[in-house]
Amino acid sequence: MRIACCLTCLLWLAPGFGLAQRALDFEGRYWVTDSTQAIKVTDNGKGTDINFKTDLGFVDKNFPEARLTYHGKGRSKLKVGFVQARYDGDRNVQKTIDFGGTTYTFGTRVVSSLKLQDLKLGWAYQFVRLAGGKLRLGSFLQGHVLWFRAGLAAPNLRPPLAESERGVVPIPMVGISLDAVPHSRVNISGDFSGLKFGKYGSAVDGELAVKLLPIRRLGFTAGYRSFRLGPKFDPDYAVVRISGLFVGAFARLGSAE
Repeated sequence: MRIACCLTCLLWLAPGFGLAQRALDFEGRYWVTDSTQAIKVTDNGKGTDINFKTDLGFVDKNFPEARLTYHGKGRSKLKVGFVQARYDGDRNVQKTIDFGGTTYTFGTRVVSSLKLQDLKLGWAYQFVRLAGGKLRLGSFLQGHVLWFRAGLAAPNLRPPLAESERGVVPIPMVGISLDAVPHSRVNISGDFSGLKFGKYGSAVDGELAVKLLPIRRLGFTAGYRSFRLGPKFDPDYAVVRISGLFVGAFARLGSAE
């Protein structure tokens, strides 16, 4: 969130900032998700395909998400988002699991966790404008930085076993951005981006949102978002998919075109 705050300050101090022509939306969302998490981490050729739900007992969680959208003068928009997710499991495993060189045999109690932090920055340039600007379409460039930590532990064994993996994954994406403005206080937007990294996997992020502005500075938002990341470093891989409906509210500083 420090990055979002710094970006806000820079935009505010930028020369020529005019509230009649530009706007900032500060948005908070609550994301109701359905998720899939899977991983394989090998050591000396040994590793098991692990589904965090079926093998380790993970359940779906809902998360808050923070957003900042800068509506630039003309055809540009800048978007910053941050979400943090944590999953936990506690189960007697029903198969032998090899994870990062540590083996958890059938029937062992395994306590597991997965923590994700995702910071994203996107820039839309909507160069196509139809119906007097009520329909806008253009390119969308987006970058994610994903921090993750996955851990498995067997606390009942003597001695206890534990293994964890962590890392940072930068994810560039390209796609399209669209806005429809059927009314001055209603905005329907969609951002869809992704990239395939050849044999190293792929990433996809897409959302469709409706913003309502019943009063001048405060509004509500609702929509659907789906995010999928699938890095591969044969034979190791990971799959993270989080999707679902969201609802939220936003405060607007300035006036978007």
